[in-house]
This record gives sequence, structure tokens and C-alpha cells, in this order.
Amino acid sequence: MGSFSFRRKAMNKSSTAIIQEYLDECLFEPGLNWPKYYFIKISYSRWAAYEIITRVLEQELIPPIKVFEQEVKSPIKIIEEFISEMDRFSEITDNDGSQIIFLIASNAAKDILNLYKSKGEKQ
Repeated sequence: MGSFSFRRKAMNKSSTAIIQEYLDECLFEPGLNWPKYYFIKISYSRWAAYEIITRVLEQELIPPIKVFEQEVKSPIKIIEEFISEMDRFSEITDNDGSQIIFLIASNAAKDILNLYKSKGEKQ
């Protein structure tokens, strides 16, 4: 059981490294003098990336004994679920400001998903 848990931790660590690299290279902290649209876009994209990191790392917290009782999701599955969730939220909200937040988050997650697929991550 110990080696299984270790493999899951290593997988999650390397998987979150892909997202961290994306944050560092593409979603660096916006400047205060940036136009409002870009500031908002980068801010919500960063939120989405950190939310995905949190969800991937939560898989590590599933006790090994529970793994057989519930699905351990791959990072790609987690990202796909996040995209679906953001798309659903953007469709049901009546508030344009909220809709923009969810659309930005969905687009950032799609970029992250494409990175995973381009690096050969498995479902």
C-alpha cells in the first residue's frame, strides 16, 4: 500500500507542476496599470488554475483503503469536470459579471487541459 500511495503523490506532484509552469509562464501576476479587462482575465484564470491544483491534490488525500471504494480521478478527468462545471455555471447565471468569471475559468482550464494532452498525460 505504501508504494501505491507514493506513486499517487508523485503523479499529483508532477501533474501540478504542469499547471504551475503554466501559471509562471502564461498567467504571471497582472500589473496594477494593466487595462481592466486583462487584469480581470488573468486574475480569474489564475483562480481557475489554483482551483484545479487544489482538486488534483485532493486526490492525494484519499486514504489508500478508500481508493477501492471510490474512483481516483486522473488530472485530465478533474480538469474536464471543472470545465463542465464552469460551463454549466456560466449558462445558469443571470449576472453578466458572473458569467464572464465562469467563461474565463473555463477557457483557462481548456488551456491547461491542452497542455496535459500535449505532454502525453493519460486519462
